[in-house]
Amino acid sequence: TDIYNNLLKILIIIICLNPILTILYLIGFPNDSLRMKQIMLTNTSIVFLVSLFLYFFFTNISSGEFYMIECSLYFINITIGFDFLSLIMLGLNSLLFYIVILGSWLNIPTNKVQIHLILLALMQGILNNLFCTLDILYFYILFESIALPMFIHIYIFGSRTAKIRAGYLFFYYTVAGSLLMLLAIIKIISVTGSTFYPNVIESFSLFSYENKT
Repeated sequence: TDIYNNLLKILIIIICLNPILTILYLIGFPNDSLRMKQIMLTNTSIVFLVSLFLYFFFTNISSGEFYMIECSLYFINITIGFDFLSLIMLGLNSLLFYIVILGSWLNIPTNKVQIHLILLALMQGILNNLFCTLDILYFYILFESIALPMFIHIYIFGSRTAKIRAGYLFFYYTVAGSLLMLLAIIKIISVTGSTFYPNVIESFSLFSYENKT
């Protein structure tokens, strides 16, 4: 059981920290564009394979059980984990970025490869952590954070005639649409007194059961 739990922690940490390590590498070794592309592609493949491993070998996740580990950094305590749905989203996310990297392999100017891959790695890291967080408030923060690197990427690599308008529209629609999510989260916190997703589900289940009885 200890080996099982330790393996699980290692795999979740790999999913969450792999893009961050990729960014550090891209910042530290900016001169070899081919090497940077290979590293980014390899690390994306690692996350995809880890997601597949978790999906096929941890079969009892289909019952709705959450696998969780707690991470403490000074005064911040974060619980990360996954369930059946989040594993599917992690796999699809990694596959999508894999396709994006291959699709842009020959289309990005050499002098812009570094910023292109850093922005992709940053977006991938945000999404990986978004799908692994079990706190709805952190989920909202990460959801909003994806707008900034996406906006920068559109501004740098978009069409000259449409990139500014497209970037602003993307940013505004993301922020405006997320306001409804923020109101819902505030309502959930006021009703349940918690932002921890399993506690929220349990509270609403009890509330539904009491109403039926």
